Amino acid sequence: MKLSELLSVAGKPLWRDKVGCSTFHSQTKRAIEIMNDPMIVDIDTNMLDKYVEVLETLKSHKGKPLTGTTINRNVSVISTLLGYARKRNWIEKLPYFPRKSESPHRVRWLAPAEETAVFNAIETAKYLIARKHREEMKAVVRILIDTGMRRGEVLGLTKDNLDGKWVRLWKTKTGKARSVPLTPEAQRLLEEHVPFEIKPWQVHRLWAKVREDIGLEKDEQFVLHTLRHTTATRLLKKTSNIAMVQRMLGHSNISTTLRYAHIDDQDLLDAVNS
Repeated sequence: MKLSELLSVAGKPLWRDKVGCSTFHSQTKRAIEIMNDPMIVDIDTNMLDKYVEVLETLKSHKGKPLTGTTINRNVSVISTLLGYARKRNWIEKLPYFPRKSESPHRVRWLAPAEETAVFNAIETAKYLIARKHREEMKAVVRILIDTGMRRGEVLGLTKDNLDGKWVRLWKTKTGKARSVPLTPEAQRLLEEHVPFEIKPWQVHRLWAKVREDIGLEKDEQFVLHTLRHTTATRLLKKTSNIAMVQRMLGHSNISTTLRYAHIDDQDLLDAVNS
């Protein structure tokens, strides 16, 4: 069996219920091309080392070298596929999968003044020609802050996902369905705008413009995912309950949630003074 044949057999059962399904497929197809579609019994650590060497020469859409995290994710899909094959005795053993060192996870979140600046920039931006796109962009940002959902989860919502004070997500990154509680404002905006007309690439482009307008275009950590960090940070600060944050964000492993357990300088100062 070739790697391409394994993908055709295992791709759907492994990833069909996950948000990143298309990404996992495209990463595997890139590996198939780079490794010349090898027989899966021939994939060894030496071949994977050479695959990583090629990935290190590639550029991201921003023109920068792929990060260690991105390279590891590309290798991880091969690991997942071969693990599927090993459980069915299609290969005798798994190779060692090389991993690159990863940069620290982003710990950026929105300060209240930055949140205000973001919404002001969207409201006054001249590049948002369609009024509907302006309103949708504001709605997307508010919903992301209030719910901690991912951009793809929000933009992929249909009316069937809305259930009063809850969003029912049947298809998630982890493959497990989850329910997300809504603030009154998030509920109103979702009922008004779902399904969204604005496209993911438009949201990405408009966020880049907002960063520029508020003078944060050089802050590489000020990305749209920062809004999810903001949800986690604020919820943890209000509740001091890391398990609640884990459930809100839909993390299968609490170690992932612990990345959001920040303590900012003011919190530390207040704690010392009290």
